[in-house]
Amino acid sequence: MRTVEKIVERVLAGAADLTAPNSGLEWHTQGSGKTLTMIVAAHLLRRQPALDNPTILIVVDRLELEAQMLQNLEAFGLPAIHATSRHHLGQLLARDTRGVIVTTIHKFDGIEKGLLSRRNVVVLVDEAHRSQEGDLGIDMRAALPNAFFFGFTGTPIDRSKVGKGTFKTFGSPVDAEGYHDKYSINESIEDGATVPLYYTLVPIQLWLDRVTLDRQFSELLQEFYATVEEEGAGSQEALSRLLQRADKLMAVLKSPHRIDAIVQHIVKHFQEHVAPLGFKAFVVTPDREACMLYKRAFNDYLPDDWTVVVYSDNPKKDSKEMRALYLDEAAERQVRKALRDPAKQPRIFIVTEKLLTGYDAPIAYCMYLDKPLKDHTLLQAIARVNRPYPNKNNGIIVDYIGIFEDLQRALSFDQKSYSAGIMDLELLRRRFLDLLTEAETLLAPIDTDRAEGRTERIIDHFFEEAVREPFLKLTTDLTDAWLVLSPDPFLADYKTRYYAIMDVVQTVTSYYRPKTEQQRAVAQFLDRTERLIKENVESYEVASPLPLYQINRTLAETIKNDQVPERVKVINLQRSLLAYIEQHKESNPYLESLAAEVEAVIEQLHQRQISATSALEQLQQQSDKAMDAQEERTQSPLDNLAFSLRMALKANLPAAAQQDHNVEDMAEGVALYLRDNDGWRHNEKLEGQVRLELLRRLLQVLPKPVDPAATKRIVDDLLTMHTITA
Repeated sequence: MRTVEKIVERVLAGAADLTAPNSGLEWHTQGSGKTLTMIVAAHLLRRQPALDNPTILIVVDRLELEAQMLQNLEAFGLPAIHATSRHHLGQLLARDTRGVIVTTIHKFDGIEKGLLSRRNVVVLVDEAHRSQEGDLGIDMRAALPNAFFFGFTGTPIDRSKVGKGTFKTFGSPVDAEGYHDKYSINESIEDGATVPLYYTLVPIQLWLDRVTLDRQFSELLQEFYATVEEEGAGSQEALSRLLQRADKLMAVLKSPHRIDAIVQHIVKHFQEHVAPLGFKAFVVTPDREACMLYKRAFNDYLPDDWTVVVYSDNPKKDSKEMRALYLDEAAERQVRKALRDPAKQPRIFIVTEKLLTGYDAPIAYCMYLDKPLKDHTLLQAIARVNRPYPNKNNGIIVDYIGIFEDLQRALSFDQKSYSAGIMDLELLRRRFLDLLTEAETLLAPIDTDRAEGRTERIIDHFFEEAVREPFLKLTTDLTDAWLVLSPDPFLADYKTRYYAIMDVVQTVTSYYRPKTEQQRAVAQFLDRTERLIKENVESYEVASPLPLYQINRTLAETIKNDQVPERVKVINLQRSLLAYIEQHKESNPYLESLAAEVEAVIEQLHQRQISATSALEQLQQQSDKAMDAQEERTQSPLDNLAFSLRMALKANLPAAAQQDHNVEDMAEGVALYLRDNDGWRHNEKLEGQVRLELLRRLLQVLPKPVDPAATKRIVDDLLTMHTITA
């Protein structure tokens, strides 16, 4: 929205003042939502009265991106016209068409000059770093001489030939650093739009066993990168064309010994680091033939359906074996969809150009990189694994080329823009040790080595949110680091210390998370860590959970005799009451309303509005109410809804009203009415009618004068009972 507002502001200013800037370069890091930003910008520009019914052109550089953009516009609800050909685009512009037009940049090739010379024309160009190659950008500007041009890119490099051209074409002198708006990798990670990436370099000795060949390979790579910079390869296709000319380098990259060694390494890494987490992966190879060679090697170590090759066809040049791996359009759509599904094969995509731009599969966690990429092409590729996904806190890049040996060389832009987004696993090892030490420092006051009373000490120590939350945040980061590194042998010396900390985390989470959050957090924690703790339980003595209090008439005496700190009594009684309610709520839904009252007492305690002594007294009162409700439930002939309504009325109606009116009859009448009007929960108008009817019935029994606020609370409670029992 920050970008959208800047675009609208610049267009409005430029429409009123012809000397104002009429362009801007928008850097949004790969995967952070450029498409939606463009759509919302188009939507708001169309709604500006000052622009007098403008024309908005959304320009992409691929047919598949054009189709995706049209689908997204339709889903958003913004009508758009599809320019189906160069001739059709020319007609649309010549006819002074208003609205949103979607086209590829290629349809401007050779188009007539000055076709649409109005000022209220805005052009939003996707992948601006690669869509202006050749004369296409010149022809587009010639056809739209007075338009506004905003280029969107996820690759902000300005030191390469293509990057310099992008800044020159779209950048404005009034914009700091040349960007109209900059949404960096670091920002996107902070916002949760993308996840950080960790890279690890595989030792070159894995696949090059001669020192001379090692030196030769390094020289060949340097020569290739120099060519990339000189010729300005700003797309996967352009880089692949340069690779085909690098005969000696390709001969090394595609040697059978090398590919077999790398595939064995990938299989081991995937089975240890990726598959156990339920994630999938990409393998990026030097060219299309290499895709086939990799597939052949993978079939020696993995089931055939685990891997699939996705590349374009070239029947005139390709071998029979390569042609056998072709996927037609329908088959490719099917495997693209299947990769996103954790329950389906394939698990690994083998690619070289296709799917490295414009394809989102958030389940992809790891990229095995064996293609010499740089700048734009590298950022585009690795962004395939930076999308958020449940239980995915980062992506992994395994580098078989040595691209990341010099990150500044690989990504020629300001290091501070990606410092949090692309990191060496060696740095993560150091961070793991720092986090481990910090967590142990926070636990030092508890004396976790002493087993007797440890659970009580943990509960009491973390009673205050200001103490608890920083610890849970730190240990979440610690767990993330452990899971990324595991099963790295580096961790072997720290297992006992790590599992001891995680045992404390499990105790704290179980006792202090709100019910729904606790269920979610504990489930995630157990999925990721409990199995490891159980496997290593011999390393230390785990903290045993406190026995639940029995919710009965002797509870007060039990609590009085319990030799634990008062705050521990409060937390354990809360836990015991919630467990009791969960156990009995099916037969007595009314009990569920008491859970909210229990949580309210705890919240007051944490906010220091009441003392631990007062909280304990109030929770014991909730226990008495639960026992009363259970006893009455066993004796009442009413069904669940009518009984729950009866209990709500008894809790809210004044004693005089309960003496003068039959509460059971009133509850049954309300139950019948609510069942007849069950749709109130999905219809605001009907809900209003139901509330009025319940108010009318209450006014017949409530003593005068009536308290409006109290009456509304009774209506709210009655509707809550219906929702609980529905």
